[in-house]
Amino acid sequence: MYKFNQYAIRNILVFILIFNTINCEKEENDDYSLLLLSLINLSNDRIGYFDSIEIFNSNSQLFEMNTSRLSEAKIQHKSTLLKNGNVLITGGSSGANRIYSSADIYNNSTNAVERLPDMHFRRNLHSQTILKDGTVLIAGGYCIFGESALDKAEIYDPNLKVFTVVGSMNYSRCSHGASLLADGRVLIVGGYDPKARMARKEMELYDPATKSFTTIGNLVEAREFGIRLLNTNEEIPIIFGGNDGTDDLKSIDVLNSITLEFEKKNQLTVARNSPNVVKFLDGRMLIASGRNGTAFIDTAEIYDPTTNTISLITSKLNNAAIDREPVILNDGRVLLTGGFWGSGKGALNRSEFYDPVQNAFIEGPQLTRSRHGQNATLLNDGNVLITGGRNLATP
Repeated sequence: MYKFNQYAIRNILVFILIFNTINCEKEENDDYSLLLLSLINLSNDRIGYFDSIEIFNSNSQLFEMNTSRLSEAKIQHKSTLLKNGNVLITGGSSGANRIYSSADIYNNSTNAVERLPDMHFRRNLHSQTILKDGTVLIAGGYCIFGESALDKAEIYDPNLKVFTVVGSMNYSRCSHGASLLADGRVLIVGGYDPKARMARKEMELYDPATKSFTTIGNLVEAREFGIRLLNTNEEIPIIFGGNDGTDDLKSIDVLNSITLEFEKKNQLTVARNSPNVVKFLDGRMLIASGRNGTAFIDTAEIYDPTTNTISLITSKLNNAAIDREPVILNDGRVLLTGGFWGSGKGALNRSEFYDPVQNAFIEGPQLTRSRHGQNATLLNDGNVLITGGRNLATP
């Protein structure tokens, strides 16, 4: 008689799930798939895709597991801090062609996750931008992984707790950049179109007054997976690195706020796809880690948009990893959590800090789970919310 361990059972469930067909619009009768995913998640809480959340406690400087759970175990979702202090968590994927339309709210008052009505479309690798009125623009993303991206957009209203479809983008795209401009419009740039099998260079603007998108020109270079776009203190977007569909990039492009065109201003010391980028209060920006070809990068650099200078940090990261989200803490340090550090190695349960005073990377406490592809969000109380992720290492 055959004996199956929990990992063999999990793999059988994943195999069955692959054959459950999906489309871009959310499905009303999805109980079968959700049951399979629940069984997969229960088969092991440390291997696979995670619905668990944990908190970095800024007082104890330790990670603490939270008993609340996301609607699904997933990666490639989006988390946004709302003006009321809660966190909106949308979409994501658990592999096996499983992409979600689900949405959750992390309630900072109760420290618990609450299920929201679903979005109108399945999506992962989408953009999520909080607008000046407190509503959230959700745009693009994969709806069928590797095959079809969305041009659809919707707005989340935190007061009504509902999603409303707005005008569509002019181009389907996933893994793109989105940035709120000083005038309240949202700039959408780059990304990947799986049907065309190409990196996008087209840019467009979302106008909240008309709830519509307008094309405005092209990037200097097409950019897909790993595009990192941040605003300066004057709310002028800057793009760091990425990939043009063939090569990883080292260029630093800054938006001209008058012409609404990007201009090459400088370049990184090394080409970086999917770097970690954060902005300090003084306007300087940290660009750390990333990937160059198949190599994971263990260096970081500082870009000063005021002087247009780039400087390499002599201190190297403790963990050369990708697929992690940096957070700048209230004390000025940058927290990096988990990450993917190589094929067959799975995810990290390590964290580290970049200390701008010492200009050095310092090993931090361990997470409660090894994770990559998780979201990290700074809360109003100074703690950090860690949601989802996965660890596919062989036990």
